[in-house]
Amino acid sequence: MGMEMKNIRILEAVTMMVLLSLCILLIFNEPLLLWDENVYLGNARGHMSASNFTEDFRFPLLEYLIAFVWSFTGESVFAARLLSVFFYLLSIFTFYLITNLLFNNDKRAMVFSALFAITPVMIYWSFRVYADILSMALSLLAIYFIIRYEESKNKSVFIILAGFFSSMAFLARFALAILALSIFIYLILKKDKKGMLFFTLSSFIFILPWLIYNWINYGNIFWDLLYYQQGVNMWTTWQPIWKEIVNIACSLGFIIILLIPGIFFLTKKIIKEIKNRKFTIFSFFFLYLGLSLVYYTFFVNLKDVRYVIIMLPLFLIISFFVVKHFEENMPPLKGKKKPKILKFMVALILISSLIFLIIANIIIFSINSECRKENALLYSMDYIKNNSLLSEGDVIISNYWPYYAYYFNARAYAISGSNLDEKIKEYSPKLFILKENDGTAYDAISIESSKNILLLQNFSDKCSNKIKIYTINFSTSSFS
Repeated sequence: MGMEMKNIRILEAVTMMVLLSLCILLIFNEPLLLWDENVYLGNARGHMSASNFTEDFRFPLLEYLIAFVWSFTGESVFAARLLSVFFYLLSIFTFYLITNLLFNNDKRAMVFSALFAITPVMIYWSFRVYADILSMALSLLAIYFIIRYEESKNKSVFIILAGFFSSMAFLARFALAILALSIFIYLILKKDKKGMLFFTLSSFIFILPWLIYNWINYGNIFWDLLYYQQGVNMWTTWQPIWKEIVNIACSLGFIIILLIPGIFFLTKKIIKEIKNRKFTIFSFFFLYLGLSLVYYTFFVNLKDVRYVIIMLPLFLIISFFVVKHFEENMPPLKGKKKPKILKFMVALILISSLIFLIIANIIIFSINSECRKENALLYSMDYIKNNSLLSEGDVIISNYWPYYAYYFNARAYAISGSNLDEKIKEYSPKLFILKENDGTAYDAISIESSKNILLLQNFSDKCSNKIKIYTINFSTSSFS
C-alpha cells in the first residue's frame, strides 16, 4: 500500500510538471495579449510606478498580486502570466484534494483531476492574465476548507480559512459573492450558529481593507463594484440563453453524458436531505451551482465561455457522483458480483472524454495560430515604435485602445458612435487608431468624412484583421 501511494505521488508530481511545461510553451507560443490582460497589467503597473493607463473599477485582487510578483521580478508579462499558471496548477491540486475527500479514492481522484486539468476552457485560460482562473482557484480552496470543517467536527480554523478564501474569491471576481452567500445559507440550513459567526466575522475582516480603501478614495465602500456593473451594462449586449448551454456542453465534452443523470441523482439526494432535515456538503454544491447558473444564464448579458470556468468543478463533481451512486446502489445480478459492464461503460466515457478534450485543445490552438504570432496588431505597434510616433504619456483615441495604451504607457480614450471630432478637440491626441470589425462600435461614415485625421498607414493579416493608424490634422479650421 505504501509503495502504491508513493507511485501515485510520483505520478502527481510528473503530471504537474507536464502541465507547467505545457503552459510555459503556450505562453511563448501566444505572445499576443487579450483585451483585459492589458488592463490588469496597466493597473498593476500603477502600483509599481507611473501608469497612464488604468481602469480602477476592475476586480482588485489580481492587479495587486501581479504588482507583488513584479516587486521581485520587475515588470514582466511573462511573470504575470506565470502567476496565472500557478493558480491554474493550484486549482488542479485543490480539485484533487476535494474529489479524494468526497469519493475516498486516490486513483479516481487523479483521473478526475486530469480530466479537469485538460478541459479546453481551462487550458486556454490557464496562462492568461484574467481573473477567472484566480477566482476559481480561490473558490475551490474555500470549498475544500468547508469540507474539512465538516470532517473535523466543526474545527474553527477551517471555517475561518473558508471565510478568508471566499472573501479573496470575491475580490478576484465580484460575482463570487454567490459563493459566500451559498456557504452562509448552507450553515443556516445546518443550524450551525458557531460556523455562521466565525464565517461572517472572518469574511468581513478580510474584506474590510477593500471597503476602507474605497471609502477613502471614492467616498463609497462599493465604488468599484457599482462602477464595474455600470460598465458591463453599458458595453455588453444580451446574448441568448442557449449560448450558455452550448458553452457548458463544449467545455465538458463527453462528460456531459454523466452530468445529466448526475443532476437527476443529486436532486433526489437533496430532496431526501430536505425531508430529513439533515444536510450534507452535496446540498451546498446544489445551492452554489444553482445560484451560479441562474446568475450567469439570466443576469449576465455576455455568455462568454470563460464564465463556465467558475462552475466547471461542480459540473464535474456532479458528473463523477454518478459513478459513486451506481456503485453504492446498483444491485448484484442473481447473487453474483455487480456487473462489470458498469465499470466498462464508465471507463469508456472517461477515456472518450480524455481523447475528445486532447483533440479539442489541439484544434483550438492550431486554428489561426499563425495570425497570433504575425498579426496586424503587432505590425501596427512595431510601426508606431520604430517611427517614434508615441511617447510615454501621449494621448491616443481608439476603438481598440488597451493594447496601445499598455504597450506605450499612453493615455487612451475610447471612440464610440460618431464622437471622434469632439474627442480630438477635447484631448488633442497624437494618434487615432481604428480596428475594423472589432473593438467598440464606431460610425464609419463620420470617420471617413472627418477632415481632422490623416491616414498614416494601414495593416492587415491572413486572418482579415485590419488596423488603420491616423495622425491628427491640426491645421484644419475646425481647431481654430
